[in-house]
Amino acid sequence: MPRPSYRAPIEQVREAAKTEPALREAAGLQGRIPVISNKKARSILGWEPRDVSEMIVATADSQIRLGLTLPENDSLQS
Repeated sequence: MPRPSYRAPIEQVREAAKTEPALREAAGLQGRIPVISNKKARSILGWEPRDVSEMIVATADSQIRLGLTLPENDSLQS
């Protein structure tokens, strides 16, 4: 089930950020959407991101190897 969401006005976020440290960064953005890029890692380090399907399999393998799997539950199995 998706979590409910709410878009608070920036004034409300700024006020809440005074007592809630987790909101300080959001208040500093003032409604702007940050641009995130891996261009520098690609150009300087020669890094290439994994294919999405490869990343999902690698993540699952890692979680299994580290014992971080969910307990068996009949309702979760298809």
